[in-house]
Amino acid sequence: MVGRIERYTQSELPKATLKGLEPKSPEPLSDKARAVAAGKAKKARKKAAAKSKGKATKPKTKKRVGRGPKTPRS
Repeated sequence: MVGRIERYTQSELPKATLKGLEPKSPEPLSDKARAVAAGKAKKARKKAAAKSKGKATKPKTKKRVGRGPKTPRS
């Protein structure tokens, strides 16, 4: 969200880390890096779809969750 605010205000916000509140994970991707990663993922999905195009696939069925046993309708 900070990256979006910086882009909107067209100014860079100062970044600081408070002692004891250091992040456990690496810094999140910037908007540009996220777009590049999304493009790569899209290409990979297209490639996988083209590869499996000749193979027959089973249709996915929805799982019944929290609605009790399936009963015949009258």
